[in-house]
Amino acid sequence: MGWGLGFAGLGIAGQLGFMYLLWATGWMNRLGGWVIPVGGVPFVIAMFTYWRIYLRLNRERVAGVARCLDGLGFRVTEAPSDAAKIDFCTPIAHLVPYLDLGPGAVGVQWCAIQNTISQTKALLFEHRYQTGSGKSTVEWTRTLLAWPAGHPDISNAVLPQLAWFTMARYPRFFRRLQKDELKDAAFAELASDWCLKHDAATARQFLSPAVRAELLRSPRGEAWYIGAGWVCCSFQGTLDGENADRFISHGRAVMAAPRA
Repeated sequence: MGWGLGFAGLGIAGQLGFMYLLWATGWMNRLGGWVIPVGGVPFVIAMFTYWRIYLRLNRERVAGVARCLDGLGFRVTEAPSDAAKIDFCTPIAHLVPYLDLGPGAVGVQWCAIQNTISQTKALLFEHRYQTGSGKSTVEWTRTLLAWPAGHPDISNAVLPQLAWFTMARYPRFFRRLQKDELKDAAFAELASDWCLKHDAATARQFLSPAVRAELLRSPRGEAWYIGAGWVCCSFQGTLDGENADRFISHGRAVMAAPRA
């Protein structure tokens, strides 16, 4: 975002300077109605340059993530085709409306499948989509790690089959917009940071003392989704080669924490 605003400001400054040059040299009158598109050339160049830089840096970031994940036992597809996105999302297609994934598979940026001979493989992917248009455009980016029922990382094997439960560490102002939060004294110490919803019995199964201790390390924007055959950890943002290991290690620590 900062880079984009910087290049936009540079483009506007260049456009104003170019328009002044056209006026000072008399070309503004000669161009007539063409002065507007011609005068906008510096802005177009600035934004095109920003877009090229952004794409290059993003490719380098994803390549760094892929190198990290390869060492962690994941097979990564850095730029999946539309067909590959649909195929990857098929096992969790029923969860798309509940994971805040907007249009679904089309938003997948890169994806990774755990490289194991087991039939129960963890899935990891980055998802991005936009809502609104013009000045009201909002981009939503999430990175999600999902374990299917039967996965050996899940210490409490019944969790994926329990009634639906979610918890998210939203910023305080966003939490005020939430409805139907769980109001239970058992979760009082979580209430200041987390928004808990849906089934309280599943929450009690999931939120053992060891899990609560691990969740103290959770960043803003982390969310957990339990039920419908899966346990999922989501982060509102992107990963790079440095924090991908921390994200997976944290998720696995929550999964492996004792549930007694």
